[in-house]
Amino acid sequence: ILGKLYDNITHFEGVDAQGMLHLYVLCTHQDYANLGLGSCLFQKTLELGKERGFQAMNVEAANSLTARIGDRFEFETLAMVDLTTLEEEFGINTSIIPGETIVKLMMKRIPGNISISNTSPQSH
Repeated sequence: ILGKLYDNITHFEGVDAQGMLHLYVLCTHQDYANLGLGSCLFQKTLELGKERGFQAMNVEAANSLTARIGDRFEFETLAMVDLTTLEEEFGINTSIIPGETIVKLMMKRIPGNISISNTSPQSH
């Protein structure tokens, strides 16, 4: 499924593989929902990425809340996949995720760390 998201993506040009910070999962327990924790996690991840020399950050937003937070932090949506179009090909049961069938690949270049090809982030 991720291959469908990454097809024909060219926005990562100028960012070497080690310069990309990837936010894999963003979730909080339902008892702590709507307290701004997701936004805090995005902010802290961007700050740490800048400190450590990353050039860009990407996230696969598998739910609308993560996508809204990405939009607030000015992440660019590079690609979208509607899981309902892949149900047959991948055997996905989208009935268990009502209303959350859009997956977005989002990216933001980290200010101050742009276009540093072939340079690894500082390790800490």
